[in-house]
Amino acid sequence: MMKNSVVKIMVLGTGLCLLAMPVLGFKEEDLEKLRRTNECIRCDLSGADLRSAKLSRANLRSSNLSGANLRGAALNEVNLSLANLSEAELVGSNLRRSNLHKANLSASDLSAADLSAADFREVDLTGANLRGSDSRATDFWKANFKEANIRRADMREANLFGTDFNLADIRGANLNYADLENANFTGADMREARMLDARFCNTKMPNQEMNHSGC
Repeated sequence: MMKNSVVKIMVLGTGLCLLAMPVLGFKEEDLEKLRRTNECIRCDLSGADLRSAKLSRANLRSSNLSGANLRGAALNEVNLSLANLSEAELVGSNLRRSNLHKANLSASDLSAADLSAADFREVDLTGANLRGSDSRATDFWKANFKEANIRRADMREANLFGTDFNLADIRGANLNYADLENANFTGADMREARMLDARFCNTKMPNQEMNHSGC
C-alpha cells in the first residue's frame, strides 16, 4: 500500500514539473528561415524572442506571432497582413509603412511604437495598448479599438472611418484632422483629446449622440 502511494506521489510530482516547464510555441525551423531569408509566410513564431530584431521589409503574411517579444524591433515596411499578433509585445517598435491589413493585435502592447503611414485596415486592436504611439496618417479603416488604451497617442490625419472605440481610453490623444466618419465612440473617455478640424459625419459620440457636423 505504501509502495503504491509513493508511486502515485512521484507521478503527480512529475506531472506538476512538466506543467511548470516553459512551452516554446514557435518552430525553430521557422525562426531560422526568417533569419536566413527575411520571409516566413504562415509560420509559427508564437512566443519567439525577437527583441530589437532587424526585420525591415520582411514578409510574415498570415504568420502566428502571438505572445512574441518584438520590443524595439525594426518592422518598417513589413508585410504582416492576416498575421496573429495577439498579446505580442511591440513596445517602441518601428512599424512605419507596414501592412497589417486584417491582422489580430488584440491585447498587444504597442505603446510608444511608430505606426505612422501604416495599413491597419480592419485590424483587431481590442484591449490593445497604444499609449503614446505615433499613428500619424495611418489607415485604420474599420479597425476595432474596443477597450483599447490610446492615451496621448498621435493620430493626426489618420483614417478612422468606421472604427469602433467603444469604451476606449482616448484621454489626451491628438485626433486633429482625422477622418471620424461612421466612427463609434460609445462610452469612450475622450477628456483632453484634441480634434481640431477632424471630420465628423454619422459619428456616434461618447454620450451616444450622433455628430453630423462634417457631412
